[in-house]
Amino acid sequence: MDANLQAVNAESRDDKVKTLIEAAGQRAIQFRRQGFHCSETSFMAINETLKIMDPAMVRIVTGFHGGGGSHRLSPSINIKEVLEELASGRDKRDPEEAGVAITGHLCGPLASGIICIGYLYRRRIPNDPLCCVDELAFELHRRYLDRRRNARPCGTYGFR
Repeated sequence: MDANLQAVNAESRDDKVKTLIEAAGQRAIQFRRQGFHCSETSFMAINETLKIMDPAMVRIVTGFHGGGGSHRLSPSINIKEVLEELASGRDKRDPEEAGVAITGHLCGPLASGIICIGYLYRRRIPNDPLCCVDELAFELHRRYLDRRRNARPCGTYGFR
């Protein structure tokens, strides 16, 4: 293949990737506004954009929101309502002010991204190589950390 054609193919592929990323990003914003949590929005947007698995599989990432779970601080708190308001951005308070404690130890969108990578590039037998999954997960994590260097801890992003 001639060098010009290779350059056009690479450019076209890059444009397609950028288009998919933008589409997934816009879809994630829409899901957030509906009240889905950070881990769910990331998973659903990636899944819908790439059509990689049954959309009902979102259940596997729900527990990653808020950094890996939450707890109501009072029995009178309707945790479902409070978390939906926080997740959608309609309630701007910190979770504790809204009566909810979050763990904040795990980034839901990062975990969801790694789950999607694992699904796409999974091993099928123990002897299958890990390099593709490992390299992609490492790169996703590296980019995440680069963008969060001077930012707040991961768990607090689930409610902004």
